[in-house]
Amino acid sequence: MARKKTYDILVAGSGFAGLATAYFLAERGVERIALTDRETGPGLAASSRSASMICQLVRDTPTCRLMVRSARLLREKWLTRYADVPFQPCGSLHIGLTKDIAAFDRSVEAARADGVAVERLSRPQTLARFPVLDRTAFEEALWCPSDGIVDSSRLIRALWQDLLKRGHRFAFSADGMVREADNGFEAVINADSILTAPVLVNAAGAWADRVARMAGAAGLAVEPARRHVFVTAEFKPALDFPIIWDVTNDIYVRPDGAAVMTSPCDEEPHPAGPTGIAGSAAELLEKKLKGFFPAALGAKHARIWSGLRTFSKDRKFVIGKDPKRQDFFWTACLGGYGVTAAAGCGELAAGIVSGGAVDAEMEKAFDPGRFGLVPAGL
Repeated sequence: MARKKTYDILVAGSGFAGLATAYFLAERGVERIALTDRETGPGLAASSRSASMICQLVRDTPTCRLMVRSARLLREKWLTRYADVPFQPCGSLHIGLTKDIAAFDRSVEAARADGVAVERLSRPQTLARFPVLDRTAFEEALWCPSDGIVDSSRLIRALWQDLLKRGHRFAFSADGMVREADNGFEAVINADSILTAPVLVNAAGAWADRVARMAGAAGLAVEPARRHVFVTAEFKPALDFPIIWDVTNDIYVRPDGAAVMTSPCDEEPHPAGPTGIAGSAAELLEKKLKGFFPAALGAKHARIWSGLRTFSKDRKFVIGKDPKRQDFFWTACLGGYGVTAAAGCGELAAGIVSGGAVDAEMEKAFDPGRFGLVPAGL
């Protein structure tokens, strides 16, 4: 007969969303947290396949405010606490047509109000600072010098090790077997071990609807999409440039040591699970590079990978109490912003779970109840 061990809170998923939520729950004094994951280690699904970019500017104002808060927590808490996690403050540059840059106006205003330096630059002003864009078609830009690149793998490991040292439990290869039980929820780890808790946090990414269905909570019909990332071989001549994101054509490049990392920002619907590599992604990348970063055209790719970005129906984060079960909470649908948004999402989720004071605007903006009671996904 399987042995049962009881915890205060179960967290389904040990990617950035789950790790961050557990971290801030521990900061609030929760003593017994268990994180379960179908992978063989923390953050091995979407979180480890990110581009590791800290970019605070997005078009939606509440989301931008949360991203700003999250980046501040990353710098002031995590990068201070985990000194071996490197951060490269290269800044970010969003470029595009004037109408597309103007779509960020309210978010830029909110970011500035929260202390973030953001400059709106004309094309001549941008080229004076970043001549690498002299062959790129754009009209205006937004420059955010506090953005940069963090080592995602080291950050995942640092959060994992920190939680282990505090006495919290990780259970891997659990196959997502989190389900409702008589007094809350249970996670079946193997034939000999079951973890139970009165509260469950759903941070399962692309598997979030499956977890909700098995736990008797409301579904959101989450939408996973596959995105590809390419890293060139050594790039010559070496260029000193920031993260550059063309918001009109949806493509980015960023420095990666002596190489360049880039993505065509493809979003192909894809079920939860292994993603593989689609040949069409390289074709899309070459097509977009022609008018954006022609210096990288034809570059040999040393690495290519893909990962899932998971969205809600309105493409906003889902953080808070489930509308059907008061003991079930969401930290999900981070939509590829996991490394930037994790700390802010985890802090907000932990505050809601523990009944603490939280930012009312953010709580309302990301409340799972905005979707009503809908059937759980398959």
